[in-house]
Amino acid sequence: MSFNGNSNLYSDNFTELTTDNYTILVVTQLDNSTGGDQALLSMTDVSANAGLGITKISWGGHRWIVLQRMPKGNSGGNTRYGFNSDTQPHLLMVERKANGSSTDDLNLFLDNESNSSVNNDLTSILNMSNFEWSLKYLSFGSIYYSSLSRPFDGGISEILIYTKALATQEMAEVKYYLSQKWALTSSVESDVDGTVDANDADPLN
Repeated sequence: MSFNGNSNLYSDNFTELTTDNYTILVVTQLDNSTGGDQALLSMTDVSANAGLGITKISWGGHRWIVLQRMPKGNSGGNTRYGFNSDTQPHLLMVERKANGSSTDDLNLFLDNESNSSVNNDLTSILNMSNFEWSLKYLSFGSIYYSSLSRPFDGGISEILIYTKALATQEMAEVKYYLSQKWALTSSVESDVDGTVDANDADPLN
């Protein structure tokens, strides 16, 4: 999918992310890493109340963030600030793990790095309920399905959405599949052993 700020794509009956845990992997590349805010993915209800957003933000520096509002809301929420943005292709991943206690995990990955220390915030989030059933609009290319607010300027090569937290081996296999398919082996280390896939004799172990 290619976006130039003048279009978006959305599903109006997306109800799968009502689980406690989820994992989203996106192979993406920005055409413009500066400028204004750009929403890669969002999940909203019919009134544009947001539950989830993966966005390149401009305020406070140009960087990727994931904003999770559970069950939904127009402001506030739990935000994971992360990596500085550029115009190179990347494997971007968001993971939520509900721990059944006072805190959950919200992780943001870029290629081979987890939760960058660059402008990072919140190592955990408060234990919150699942997304509401009314959050059924999954949008790409803008923050709202019904408008081009925060238009995305770039491409999405592939996106995978899992309604669970992936096990360690599952994660390695999915990352390796994407790094091989989209020529990201020089930047992705699937088994998180300190060696990128291109230089790893056994990238899955």
